[in-house]
Amino acid sequence: MHPAIDATTRALERTLDDQLEAIFLYGSLAQGLYRPDESDINLLVEVAADTNVHLVRDAFLPVWAAHQDTLKRAPLLATTPALNRHLRLNPAFARHLSRTDRQIFGAPDALDIDLTAVDPHEFFSTIADEALTVSAVLAPSLLDETAQADLTAKLHRLYRHMTQENPPEGETPAQIYGRIQKRLSAAMATLPQTQRWDAAARKKATSPLLPGLQSIYTSGGHTILVFDHLSSQRLSRVNWDVLAQRLPGNPTSLQVTTVAQASLIAAYERPLDILFKRFQHNWGVNFLTVLEPSHHQLMRHSARTPSRLLIDDLPHTYLTAPPDDDEVLHKIIHDFQNKLLNIRLENELLNRFQKAPQFTPPEPVPDREIPPQQRIAALFQHFEWWTQFYTDEMA
Repeated sequence: MHPAIDATTRALERTLDDQLEAIFLYGSLAQGLYRPDESDINLLVEVAADTNVHLVRDAFLPVWAAHQDTLKRAPLLATTPALNRHLRLNPAFARHLSRTDRQIFGAPDALDIDLTAVDPHEFFSTIADEALTVSAVLAPSLLDETAQADLTAKLHRLYRHMTQENPPEGETPAQIYGRIQKRLSAAMATLPQTQRWDAAARKKATSPLLPGLQSIYTSGGHTILVFDHLSSQRLSRVNWDVLAQRLPGNPTSLQVTTVAQASLIAAYERPLDILFKRFQHNWGVNFLTVLEPSHHQLMRHSARTPSRLLIDDLPHTYLTAPPDDDEVLHKIIHDFQNKLLNIRLENELLNRFQKAPQFTPPEPVPDREIPPQQRIAALFQHFEWWTQFYTDEMA
């Protein structure tokens, strides 16, 4: 076993005792595809419902101080009900976990993954969305060095997730993305919805200047080029950097996808973006106007944000924050209270659109006079309440 994993397991077992339910290793190290230059060590810690997150932090901080360069991030941290719920909300992650996890600690039945009832559109929408994100590495001139390195690592990680292999040595990002597109398009071709979207795309005229281009959208500062299909040859022939420099509006990145994938992403992965009109159509056929996300997908999208904050973002930020530094804790509290505010504002919009009832958590967020640790604990509780509210609404 890896020294960082051994140290994490010993520290948590010693401190939490019977509150520690299980520890899982997943991702590239569990698959035997670990690359020290870009891979994280992905750990998932399952704990009892009444576990004190501050004890987890006290146990993990010495491990982080000794192994942060190797770990690169804190473990996911979840109670058993929160973990099972998160896996239902994120079937692509659940499938990845079921295929790659190695249990480090705990009872054999600690992880409950049931993929039998998963809508395959939900599963592939997540992968298509990840592919859209990593496609920004095709035009590195729009990115700083940190963003380039991060997206390259994500591109390789997505390739490993899809193929159970490391990317071929020496291949360009366009070639690797072409391999991803080939696999993804073949898998999506079996889905009824994407068959219709793909057939509609191939009947439309394309740009004479950029063959296959059918639409251009912007979202969150990103310019998204939508093609009828993306082959390895097409991806390799285009000079994406030159193209990026000619785009109007100073985009933060250039992203590339297909009509079928863009429609799948919008309907199943980002339905709130459709409802709130966050995709701006700039040119070509506006395929997204015909999409009407279901209530289930709207609520699932709404539930996934607080669920991710609950078991991923907030644990990572809090467990790796330097000790004895209240200023850092106050910044964490401020940042995550802003995220809570965004969730509340989104709920007000959903209520205005008559898509969801207005929700008020059972208790308010504590004010600044309350000690930081109590405020941190309250943030975990609020994300739990919001996740459960939207999960209930899904039903």
